[in-house]
Amino acid sequence: MQRLIPSWKKYFQGDTKWAVNLDIPHSANTTIAKPVVRIKTQLDNIEIDMPKPFNKKAGEKINLEVNVELSKSTRTFEIQYGKSINSNLEFTVNNEKLSLSKGTVTINSIEKNKLPTSGISVMAKNIKHFSYDDWLSVFENTPELNANDTNNKANPLTWFSRFKTSFGELRAFDQTYHSVTFDAVKIGDNWESVVSSDELSGKIILPVDLTSAPISMKLDTLMLFPKDEKKIESYQAEKPDPRNWPAMIINSKRFVLDDTEYGSLLLSISKLDSGLQMDYLELTTSTNKISGNGSWTTDGLKHTTQVKLKSEINNIGATMASMGFADTINKGEGTFLMDINWPDAPSEVNAGIISGTINLNFKNGQLLDINPGAGRIFGLLSLQSLPRRLLLDFSDIFAEGFSFDEIKGKFDLDGGDAYTSDLHLDGPAGRIQVSGRTGLVDEDYDQLVTVIPDAAASVPVLTVLAGAEPITAIVTWTLKNVFQSQIDEALSFQYTITGSWDNPKVVKVGQPQSPQPEPLEEDDEP
Repeated sequence: MQRLIPSWKKYFQGDTKWAVNLDIPHSANTTIAKPVVRIKTQLDNIEIDMPKPFNKKAGEKINLEVNVELSKSTRTFEIQYGKSINSNLEFTVNNEKLSLSKGTVTINSIEKNKLPTSGISVMAKNIKHFSYDDWLSVFENTPELNANDTNNKANPLTWFSRFKTSFGELRAFDQTYHSVTFDAVKIGDNWESVVSSDELSGKIILPVDLTSAPISMKLDTLMLFPKDEKKIESYQAEKPDPRNWPAMIINSKRFVLDDTEYGSLLLSISKLDSGLQMDYLELTTSTNKISGNGSWTTDGLKHTTQVKLKSEINNIGATMASMGFADTINKGEGTFLMDINWPDAPSEVNAGIISGTINLNFKNGQLLDINPGAGRIFGLLSLQSLPRRLLLDFSDIFAEGFSFDEIKGKFDLDGGDAYTSDLHLDGPAGRIQVSGRTGLVDEDYDQLVTVIPDAAASVPVLTVLAGAEPITAIVTWTLKNVFQSQIDEALSFQYTITGSWDNPKVVKVGQPQSPQPEPLEEDDEP
């Protein structure tokens, strides 16, 4: 092993007994018969620290048989490892160095694996667990497997010729896929593959030289899920470098992220000297279209992610429900713009490090009278805290619900908080204005809300001011159209909203507070 693949020596520890036979043909014509070295062992005291399915512990017995056919120009290895893994590998000899030429690897399969003209053909069935990520690390640090590699880092895509495999669980690119079947053939400068799994299915074209062209995916399904906690810790310890990632174009009929359906996906990513650029993103459902662009860059030490998104929604209520926020807004349409960045990799995003702006403009919907905790819609709108309170103060005006003609405003994101000075809701019953802070990390509010009932909706009030018929209509019109600002000021009320998203405290400005006992003076007696 030390001579064949010296860089793999680190994966083997211990010693074991070997039985070695040398078969020397009687004929001097070595084109007919060649010398063969036959090796047998149980590897009982050997520990193999390689990824599955080749790993083993010291003390575990696994039969290994290796037959090496010798010639001046080649070395052919027939390998049987355990009961289910066998391999036939041919190496060429050049200046006493061995270079892998072609071969086969067969695991759990009775299907004949024909020796290709070049490269390695792999057939593997019913492998319970397999990690592409772990094996890629091994291959990248095995320069012996690619004699022509100038970067001292092997590219496995150059020396395999076919994969026909099935896995119970496959780990690749920090994502787990289940019930996987995969058939890929190298044709010219590309790998053409068909993959089927619970999370990903479709066709993938992978260039052998990942720097020459983007990976192209035409998929029926693509599902991405959060990483498990243990994997996140490992991932954070050594972030992937976007400068090493390939360009890609993805077209998927169905895209699911964190169990949320986002409809169809179009994504184009190109390479930058400092990382990756998202040239185009489009997610389309029957109620929502999201488009945008962005980038992920690094100088080798610090990472930066930038994202610009535009969401065009034709049914806000249905879109919210699909994202897990049912019964928050009924109907409605509008746009949601986001221009944000954070000083880390995309996977490390959290509310505390995001900077940027969010603009929203919603029209023709209705806020539903629901649990105040539904303010988690964006963690921005505290308006869900108001319905019950406003029904108490303005039961005649807001009795028909909280319909809106428009909800519009801008939020500045900084240090885990979102600030607004111009958020407002306009509706048949009047206007609601909001300014202040929303804590995205602490999940709390510190906002001032101004409620201005519409003058037309306040006809009973105006009638009292105007007196009895017949001048009521004239005075009402005059008051509404000539003295609008004064009326708004006279009829407006203000509220402070503080406390947590789940249990916000709504207090009317000027409302008497519960009296607090005066502190006792030192000379006072109780």
